[in-house]
Amino acid sequence: MGRAGRSGGGSSGGRSGGAGRSGGRVGGVGRSGGSSSSGRSGSSGSSGRSSSSGRSGSSGSWGSFGLGYALGHSRRRHRHHSSYGYGGGGSPRGSHSGGCGVGAVLVVVIVVIFLFFLFSPDDSITRSTVAREPLPPNAAAQTGKLYTDDLHWIGNETVLTNGLENFHKRTGVRPHLYITGDIYGDPDPTPDEVQEFAREKYNELFNDQAHLMFVFFESEASSVTYIMQYHVGSQAATVLDVEAMDILMDYVERNYYSGYMNESELFGNAFDSSSQRIMEVYQSPWVNVWIFALSFGGGLAIIFLLFSWWKRAKAQKNLEAEQTERILGQNLETFESKGADDEASKLAKEYEDK
Repeated sequence: MGRAGRSGGGSSGGRSGGAGRSGGRVGGVGRSGGSSSSGRSGSSGSSGRSSSSGRSGSSGSWGSFGLGYALGHSRRRHRHHSSYGYGGGGSPRGSHSGGCGVGAVLVVVIVVIFLFFLFSPDDSITRSTVAREPLPPNAAAQTGKLYTDDLHWIGNETVLTNGLENFHKRTGVRPHLYITGDIYGDPDPTPDEVQEFAREKYNELFNDQAHLMFVFFESEASSVTYIMQYHVGSQAATVLDVEAMDILMDYVERNYYSGYMNESELFGNAFDSSSQRIMEVYQSPWVNVWIFALSFGGGLAIIFLLFSWWKRAKAQKNLEAEQTERILGQNLETFESKGADDEASKLAKEYEDK
């Protein structure tokens, strides 16, 4: 009786015997640029994407889920053993009001534009449009290493494994990254052969259907820059659908051509960032902009109301003080006038008595 993770019949690119799905991409040749093209691989149920436009990303068409590929643009090979260190004047009267109004409008426009770009997602990465539920925490057996590095690329194991562990925590799918430079001794395999290699390694290493086997192939003897292939267990495929895997591969491609990441960071960041995007449904940046704008406007309105209340209260207090002072002044004048009249009457009476 075979292992639980062993695939049954079926073509590559589709679901096979309840055992999962396989797929991936092929990287292209050279970074110099050129024309773009897209096509399908030889097997049925597969799709392709190709580009030689440099770092700006890949373009092309996508077919039904399964074995996908994309032509890349440069070779990373001579970076593999690089260092892994981490380590004034006034304005005329009457012009202030109009100037402030225009200035306020400009500030609002600038803030809105800034917030739009702040909340806008990276358009080079596939958007997540599906609400996904992670697998139960114990769906995948948590045994063995999270990666195999035949090319000795990984200089900082902590950076890589943190990214892989975060992917597992968010999706419930336990990933295994397999970095190799040959497929059973062949340094120039076809995409189908790498895809079959991913399926066989899945069956060899795992006894459940909650894993992801992600193979990254690169060889100087290869006619392409790199090949990405994956095999997803049937249970894991409920989370890692085609769109989810496109997101993961998009991050790997972007990091591959970034020029500022070493290999540990390349893959660690790709798995970490992709898992966040996979588990969140894309939301238009304008939603966040309006939420912020309404919150900001509401705060300003409250401040304005409090200031208006304080200003009215202060004006009322000043008015009452002025009224009190005026009343006291009037009473004092009346008292002084009455006192003077009384004194004059007294003196007049004394004079008459004499």
